[in-house]
Amino acid sequence: MKYLAYFIFLTLQLSAAQLVLNRYEEQGQSVDIYHLVDTQPISCHEEIAEGFTKRIVCLLSTPVKLDLSIRNDTYFRIYFRENRVIFEAKASARLLPTDTDLIDKSLIVPPERFLHWTIVGSKKRPDIFTKRQRKKFNFPWRYQKSEPPFVGALDLNGEPALHNKGAILLEQIKKLYKEKKYQKVIKLIDSYRSHASGTFSAEMGIYRLRALSALAKKERDNYRLLLEYAKEWLEEFPSNRHVPEVYMYIIQSYLGRGRLKRGEKYLNLLKSGFAQDKYTQRSELIYADTIYKSKKRRNEALSIYKKVLFSAKDLVTASMAAMRIARTYLDFKEPEKAKEHIEKILKGNPGYITEHPDNSYTLAKRLAKQERYGIALKIIELIDPRNDEQLAEELIKNRGYWLEMSGEREKAIAVYNQYLKKYRNGHYSTFVKKHLDALMIMQNDVNQTQKLKFLDQLMDQYQDDDIIARALEEKVKILYSLHRYKEIVAMQEKLKRYKLSHWVKKSAAALVVDSLKSEECETAVTLIEDHNVTVERKYDEKLFTCYLKSGKFEQAKKILDENLETEDLKKKLRWLYLAVKYYKSRDENKKVILAGNDVLKLGKELDIHQYDDVLYDIANSYYNLREYDDLMLETVKEIEKRFPGDIRNIDIFMKVVRYGQKRKDLLLVINYAKKIIDLQKKHKIDVYSPKIEILYAHELQKIGKYKEALQVVLDLLTHKLTDAQKAEVLYLAGELSLKLGKKDAAIEFYTKCGEIVKDSAWQKLCAENLEILSE
Repeated sequence: MKYLAYFIFLTLQLSAAQLVLNRYEEQGQSVDIYHLVDTQPISCHEEIAEGFTKRIVCLLSTPVKLDLSIRNDTYFRIYFRENRVIFEAKASARLLPTDTDLIDKSLIVPPERFLHWTIVGSKKRPDIFTKRQRKKFNFPWRYQKSEPPFVGALDLNGEPALHNKGAILLEQIKKLYKEKKYQKVIKLIDSYRSHASGTFSAEMGIYRLRALSALAKKERDNYRLLLEYAKEWLEEFPSNRHVPEVYMYIIQSYLGRGRLKRGEKYLNLLKSGFAQDKYTQRSELIYADTIYKSKKRRNEALSIYKKVLFSAKDLVTASMAAMRIARTYLDFKEPEKAKEHIEKILKGNPGYITEHPDNSYTLAKRLAKQERYGIALKIIELIDPRNDEQLAEELIKNRGYWLEMSGEREKAIAVYNQYLKKYRNGHYSTFVKKHLDALMIMQNDVNQTQKLKFLDQLMDQYQDDDIIARALEEKVKILYSLHRYKEIVAMQEKLKRYKLSHWVKKSAAALVVDSLKSEECETAVTLIEDHNVTVERKYDEKLFTCYLKSGKFEQAKKILDENLETEDLKKKLRWLYLAVKYYKSRDENKKVILAGNDVLKLGKELDIHQYDDVLYDIANSYYNLREYDDLMLETVKEIEKRFPGDIRNIDIFMKVVRYGQKRKDLLLVINYAKKIIDLQKKHKIDVYSPKIEILYAHELQKIGKYKEALQVVLDLLTHKLTDAQKAEVLYLAGELSLKLGKKDAAIEFYTKCGEIVKDSAWQKLCAENLEILSE
């Protein structure tokens, strides 16, 4: 690459941040390199702008202080908006975090914020970007990203010794180790001494230790051999590059045999000499695994796992730590945190799952058990069961089941059918057939009535509790969608047996609401008591009314008191009005009067008069108390003003008439009796007739208004009367006729009176008067 010119072109002080432009020329184009640097982390990302051009947006920690207008450069239009710097690309553009670590851990811990970002603009791909390394500068110096590959021992000419017996044997050992044939690895290495020189001794010794390490995890006796061979190897090869790994095996041996202090000693030696080595970090993981066995030290172990994860320089070690962290969070019953760490492995190093199928599968099953089916499915997709037919069968079954449990019904059906096609009489065929039938229950493309019939048939056909439970639940869902709540409630015992009682309560709650709306109070109250249903507050008034009708005064009072606490005055006014009804139903007359007066007072303040009819309840309560007659009369007069001609006035006026009779107040009786008669005519009712008219006539007679009284009784004669009433009216007509000097008319009335009832007291009076008049 040939650089023609290179110089600083521009520096802008934005706030605490700086924007620096570097420009250089290369063959055929100039290249602009912007550096955005701050003392606080900056968040940058790329996005697609209108016209499918690239836009780079960077978010600073503090706003840009200068009032900068749009900068229009060769490759970018640059905007400054509060604490954002926006680069709109005109041609090729690249965003790079400059202060990232040399080992890219983005797939384990995604980098998002950096102190220094670089934005490169050009016509075409600049020479500073290599073809192999995306998003890395090709400056004259190079960073080593990882260890160079080890090619094995070299011969005297400096070339790999690939063709002697030792080299061939080493290749065989590597192949066996990769296939996890650890006993054969050890046996082959032991045979090496008889026909090969020591050129490959160190490397073969390492494979012996690796094989013993793997075997020791299953057979603890191998830890003794592992320790013995590890120490021998260190004595023979004290400066070999594998020393940290061998120390790890020594630590593993001591810890595996329960010698914690010795293991800690060697771990400290390893950390002091090779602090950043991956085998030091893996040794820390082994140590954390050991102390994790003690429940009291699990948090300490978790801290070590996290420390290794965040300091790991290779993806394998980071994946090992992340896997252990996930396991720990599953033990802590925090599956969501476990899921987060497994997702890091799936994104950053999915090959780790494939290389460790047993541990990965165990973890997947634990995740599924804690209802994280999605992540469990992702794990088993990476497990290759080609050499294990039993595992292959189990994986298909679990894939179908986990898809089913995660709601992927169609996919689950496909996997179950795949299983039955491959394993018609397999270990899990009964399970799969049962769940396949259960999934068919869930199909929605069926007429609801037909589906209900199908579900009933299915429940009769199967004796399996799981199938019956799922069919039953699906049936309940359909009934619920059809608002057939009573049928669900009637299935209470069966639903309880299959742990579906929540549908009973849910349906009972819906049925309560329906009953409240249709004022079926007895049904609503019974359901609430039988199923402990809680009704939404918006139905408080309907429920209050139902409790009153059902005589559930304690429950009604509780609702009343809760709503009277409101600070909403309009709502408070409504509930004060209902309080009057409550106290009235309890015959608490004094409380009716107090609450009624509160209604009138608050209604006046709010200029709301729809509740003024509490005056009737107040008047009735005064009447019932028998000691506030004057207040009752005042209230009745107020009623006459506010509700003239109201049909309800008939009853309250009748109470005034009775009160007047008690006080022998003829004028009061006459006044309100007349009002009752007029209101009855107006509303075409005769609830108090003919008694009120007869009373009215008697009272008129007492004050000498004979003509008016006679007219009243003559009108009565045109109405339907009992014999006794008719006798009384005729007698009264005769009396009033005499008072008016109409003797002949009186005789006629007395005569008719005697023809009606022979045993009536009125008839006897008529007969006596008739006898006197005939003399």
